[in-house]
Amino acid sequence: MIRQIWFIIITWSIPCHAQEADTSLFKGLKEKIVDNTYSKVDAVIVEHNGDIILEEYFNGFNKDSVHDIRSSFKSVTSLLAGIAVDQKLIALDDCLGHFFLELKDENKRNISVLNLLEMRSGLNCEEFYGLGPDLQYLNSKKDWIMANRTGQDTGPL
Repeated sequence: MIRQIWFIIITWSIPCHAQEADTSLFKGLKEKIVDNTYSKVDAVIVEHNGDIILEEYFNGFNKDSVHDIRSSFKSVTSLLAGIAVDQKLIALDDCLGHFFLELKDENKRNISVLNLLEMRSGLNCEEFYGLGPDLQYLNSKKDWIMANRTGQDTGPL
């Protein structure tokens, strides 16, 4: 099984820019990562007032290491959906057909925002961590978007 890679990216957005960052917990965090209390953390980056005040890498990784971050987008998507719900731009019971008028499949049109956030769309999904044929193809291209849209060979990586 491929080892999951976790990033911790902490961004402080403090209205009072004069407030100093409390870095006292950083040492303890780094110790817990090194002693494998948090064994799946490969990077910690902390930004404060636009400055990176902590950037540490672990487990042989560095700032140029490539990471599989697919699952992290579930958290980002949930956060953005929560903001959109809070601002009344969408509702959890809104269905995909409301947003994507071109969807012809009634089952897909009736999938709600909540279904998607709970990963309960009812759509088949392969639960494996290898690359399927489509991802193998895209991973071999320099420009995923162009390769996916046009099928043109954008050259190997």
